[in-house]
Amino acid sequence: MTQHLQALLCGVLADAGQPVGRIELLSAVERGHLLDELNRTEADYPSDLCVHELFEAKVREAPDRVAVVHGAEELSYSELNERANRLAHHLIGLGVEPGDHIATLLDRSVTLVVAQLAILKTGAVYVPIDRALPSARQEWLMADCAARLVRGESNDVDLVEVTIPVVLIEPLAADAELSIDPGLTLSAGDLAPKFYPILSSLQRFWVAAFAAVAAGCGAEPFRLRSTASRRGLMV
Repeated sequence: MTQHLQALLCGVLADAGQPVGRIELLSAVERGHLLDELNRTEADYPSDLCVHELFEAKVREAPDRVAVVHGAEELSYSELNERANRLAHHLIGLGVEPGDHIATLLDRSVTLVVAQLAILKTGAVYVPIDRALPSARQEWLMADCAARLVRGESNDVDLVEVTIPVVLIEPLAADAELSIDPGLTLSAGDLAPKFYPILSSLQRFWVAAFAAVAAGCGAEPFRLRSTASRRGLMV
């Protein structure tokens, strides 16, 4: 702080007429530290593995560690994996194949994280659609990506009318029995999510959720914080 004040005084003495905002407070060393050293975040990454395979490795490493928390609900890595596996097996049973586009109309929640992971395990392309969008926009997105299935929650009363099958996620997560990894042979170069040019808050949520949960970054679980908005949850 003292050095910054000295820099400010020197700047004023050098040119008393210049705007204060133009006076450089940081030394060359501080600037280099903030802009260069702190941004050196390169790390080895297993680029030959898919995101869900990184997650499954984390399940084997720490199955009982809490992976995601929302209010009073929390899932460990093994619980999250089992729920996603049950849903993935059901989708495969419906004929979903790698490369198919699966749209979701879900609020940000633990259920959405389960759905995201399940779709990745099938090799399908995940297309998040924000329920706050106008119905016409939702229908256009589904048609544009040629979605094969739309997935929503069992309490959806305003689910957009579509001409393709709608799969409700809640009964599937509760009724399906298969909990083992599907084990499909997939490539890290396959498509995973499909985002449209302007990212919605839901799509930004997807990025944050899987950066935190799928790769098991850090010791803390991925926490969802409730808000009063219709979109429900914020990271």
